[in-house]
Amino acid sequence: MGSKILVVDDDNALLLLISKKLSQAGHQVLTALDGAQAVRHAAREAPDLILLDIRLPAGGGAGVLKTLKSSAKTMQIPVIVMTASEDPALRREIEAYGLEGYMNKPLDMDVLLKTIERFAPRCGSEPS
Repeated sequence: MGSKILVVDDDNALLLLISKKLSQAGHQVLTALDGAQAVRHAAREAPDLILLDIRLPAGGGAGVLKTLKSSAKTMQIPVIVMTASEDPALRREIEAYGLEGYMNKPLDMDVLLKTIERFAPRCGSEPS
């Protein structure tokens, strides 16, 4: 079986699409619709990877990333940020917290799966 991946996005349709693609690739998928849920799930479930939308209610993605990278329980979890924002200042801010990847929306699902493999190699296995 693939890895446990936490997908965080407030767009329910996109969340379902990503979850379906990752499940089809053999991964266990956890979801969160806002920043507060994301931090709770990450601390409790210890996912192998987090896909994080940067524009979120209840704790924007930058704040969530800062919290995750500041906590001993979650600081080692690789994070790939997903965003539709073209703001270079925002990108510099989130990169300063430390992340493993940055993807622009709209997402290409094939690129997403390849990115997951690149940043978390054990996540790239085919279903058995």
